[in-house]
Amino acid sequence: MHPFRRYAACLAALTIMIASGAARAQAPNVAHYDVYADRDAIHALVGTGRKGEPEIALWHVRSDDGGATWSAPVRVNRPDDRLSAHHPGENPQIAASGDRVVAVWTQPRPGARRGGLVATAVSDDGGRTFKPGPAPFAADKGSQTFAELATDGKVMHMAFLDSRDGRQSLRYARSTDLGASWTADRPVAPRTCDCCWNSVAALADGGAAIYFRGAEPRDMMLATSRTGEAWRNLGSIGKFNWQVQACPHVGGALATNGTAIHALAWNGRDEQFGLHHLKSADAGNTWTSPRKLGTDDARNADITLTREGHLVAVWDQVATFSSSIQRARSTDDGNTWSAAEQVAAASDLSYPRVVATKHGVATFWVEGSLRRGARIVANGKPLPAMQ
Repeated sequence: MHPFRRYAACLAALTIMIASGAARAQAPNVAHYDVYADRDAIHALVGTGRKGEPEIALWHVRSDDGGATWSAPVRVNRPDDRLSAHHPGENPQIAASGDRVVAVWTQPRPGARRGGLVATAVSDDGGRTFKPGPAPFAADKGSQTFAELATDGKVMHMAFLDSRDGRQSLRYARSTDLGASWTADRPVAPRTCDCCWNSVAALADGGAAIYFRGAEPRDMMLATSRTGEAWRNLGSIGKFNWQVQACPHVGGALATNGTAIHALAWNGRDEQFGLHHLKSADAGNTWTSPRKLGTDDARNADITLTREGHLVAVWDQVATFSSSIQRARSTDDGNTWSAAEQVAAASDLSYPRVVATKHGVATFWVEGSLRRGARIVANGKPLPAMQ
C-alpha cells in the first residue's frame, strides 16, 4: 500500500479508537492549543469548546518554572469574540515579550462557511488580564487563516494564509510596538497549500523567515525578508519534489539563533517518505541534505534550541493501534542526532510542541481527540482545567 494511503487507513482506525476511549474517560473538551517561551516564562494558549464551532473560549496560563506549575487560567477572548478554525493544526497563536502578550485567532466572516478576519487580544501585565487588540487587516473578502506569530522582543512578525484573490496565498504583517498596531499586510507567496500550518522565526536585525507548504511541489518552502516589504522566496527546503494534488494537513517547524536556521520537514514522496531535519548556516541560502528522524510513521513535529545551543526535536508517531511522542537531541548543531527516545505512549497522543528555558526543556502534547475530548499534557502532567 502507498505510504500516504497506509497512514490514512491507520489514522482512520485510530480515530475510532480515540473516540471510544475519550468518551469513556469523559476528557475535557480542549479544541486548540499553542505554547511560546519568552526568556524563562512559558505561555500557553488553550481553546475549550467543540473544534470547528465558533463558541470557543480562549484561556492563557503561564509557567515561570519550566512547566512544573501554572498560573490560574485567564480568559483571553470575550464571550462574543467567535472563532473559526476547522482544520487539523489550525490553532489560535500566542507570542510574548516581557509583560506584553499577544494572542491571535480567526473570527468567522458573516455568511462564510469557514474562515474570516484575524482578531487579536493583548496583555500588558504578563497575562494577568487581556483586552481586545487591533484588527490587523481589513480584507473585504476571502479568509485569513493559519496565522503564526514570533518576536525578537522588538518586532512582532505575523504570517497567515489568505484567500482574498480567490486562491490560497501567503501574506505577512509586522508590528514594531508589539501588537499595539500593525503594518499593512504584504504578499509573500502567490500560491500555497490550502491548509498546512506555517512557522515564523525572527532573524537578526528585525528580519523574519516564514516556513510554509507550497502548492507545486507540495514541499516545505522558505521565504525571508529583512524589512517585511520585499520577500525572497528560497524555494523548496530539501528539494523533495513531492507532486500531489492533496493537502497533507502537516506543516513544518523552525528553530534559529538569528542566522543559522534548523528546519523540520515532513514529506510524502515514496523515495523520501517521513520527517527530516535540514540546516542552513547562512540564513537560508544553502542547506544540508535531509536527515531522517524517526520511522516512516513520524509526522507532526516541533524543534527548539536550548541555551547551551543543543537542538531538541519532538514528533508524534502513529501506528495502526498505538501512538507515541518521540524526542531526539543533537549536541553538534544538527550534524548528528541521538536515537529517538519515547516520551509517552498511548492510543491517542498527537501534536507535540517543545520549548526551552533555563529550567530545561518542556514537551507538550495532546492526549485524546481535539474534536471529541482532549487535554494538554506538559512533561507528563496535564495543564490546569480551563474555566
